[in-house]
Amino acid sequence: MSLSRRNFLKANAVAATAISITMPVNIVKADEHKGDIKKNVMGTDRHQLNANAAVLFIEFQNEWVASQGNLRRLLITDDTDFKKAILKAKKLLALARKNSLHIFHITLQPDKAYKVLGNAQFGLRAAIPHAGTWQDGMQNIHTDFLPLADEIVITERTGASAFSGSMLDSVLRNNKIDTLYLAGFASHVCVESTLREAHDKGYTCYVITDATAAFNTEQQQHFETE
Repeated sequence: MSLSRRNFLKANAVAATAISITMPVNIVKADEHKGDIKKNVMGTDRHQLNANAAVLFIEFQNEWVASQGNLRRLLITDDTDFKKAILKAKKLLALARKNSLHIFHITLQPDKAYKVLGNAQFGLRAAIPHAGTWQDGMQNIHTDFLPLADEIVITERTGASAFSGSMLDSVLRNNKIDTLYLAGFASHVCVESTLREAHDKGYTCYVITDATAAFNTEQQQHFETE
């Protein structure tokens, strides 16, 4: 079996697997299935939600979520799909809170001089300072996703992955969390980077595919299927 993204996402229970909350069969229904979520992975089965599970909301900040966000204006070409992902993520946040899951808000908040990213010549750490993004309030968590007092906010990231330069791994392990659900932006950049590193660190990891979005529909479809 080739190690394509499709096979990687659909591998066994310790590998990462894409799930969706688009269809009713995949939505957490607290009244009918309190404490568990149905997932569409090689058929429909039920995955128990317990104290060991957490939802990571990746970059639900003004850069992406606000209509005037620089990244949203410059990079998102299918804004209708992007809006749908935001709406699904709001529903996911409510469901996670209702089911008492651990909730982590993963942010990117570089200093004004971008020293935290270093003097990179290539890649994301070079692109961000060049574009001048994540400044002037755009780095703030959007008002629709403001954390509650008992929710963890990760602020000290230095790369695409939520684990890069942050305390995320330590906090997860300190709370005996071994299962992660990922939502956020962009699917093929920070979400995928987090997915891969979480898998390498031994976490059982799922992507809530309709609460994520790439720059366009084709990129999102590639992320989910290839």
